[in-house]
Amino acid sequence: MLHIYQGEGLSWRKIFRAAFHCTYNVDEIFYAILDVALDIQRELQVGSDPIYIPLRRMAIRYIILCPLVSDGAMDRYCDLRWKALSFLKKQKAVVSFEWHEQYGQHRFDSQVEVTVPNPSQFTSFLAQLRADENRRDPGKQRETDISSATAQLIQLADSFSRVALNLRTRRKGRTPILIEDEYDVQYIFGALLLTRFDDIRPEDWGQPMPEDPAGLIFC
Repeated sequence: MLHIYQGEGLSWRKIFRAAFHCTYNVDEIFYAILDVALDIQRELQVGSDPIYIPLRRMAIRYIILCPLVSDGAMDRYCDLRWKALSFLKKQKAVVSFEWHEQYGQHRFDSQVEVTVPNPSQFTSFLAQLRADENRRDPGKQRETDISSATAQLIQLADSFSRVALNLRTRRKGRTPILIEDEYDVQYIFGALLLTRFDDIRPEDWGQPMPEDPAGLIFC
């Protein structure tokens, strides 16, 4: 049972600091946990099984977690996300997580397999985190990650390489689906866009780009 926010007398700041061994400040700890929880929730929403999340996000969601572009800052960011997963395991939000190295890629590009025992309970836990996020920034209600069009595009881009790899392996000796050029990328990414957006239009090179299009124009 997730209990971090239950009870008036429970000091979640102390719990955070104990879990992270006081290496990071409270805001870094909080946003690392929220950052990882949002990635897990995204995979739950699309029905991923097993669930894989990146050790490093291609687009940094919270600048406090990685304010600089350097190997040292990225090491710190990945360490924060790893410790956030450890915290979620201690809270029983996840029962296990396992690092999977991507052959031939940098260690930052590794994937982490996560097992969530109770998706509905995890969603409730995330709602508590989002409520706390809003309390930290009164007067500015952040949109939920999945409802933001920009966030959804970033999510699709983050997962595209995994989709491409999965298409290479088909059961029963079927011919692999290979992405060989930019047109294949456009075709598959366009299909993925249709899972998130109702109005996807190919670009018409004969017409000027509207200032405020009603739908998403896919080039």
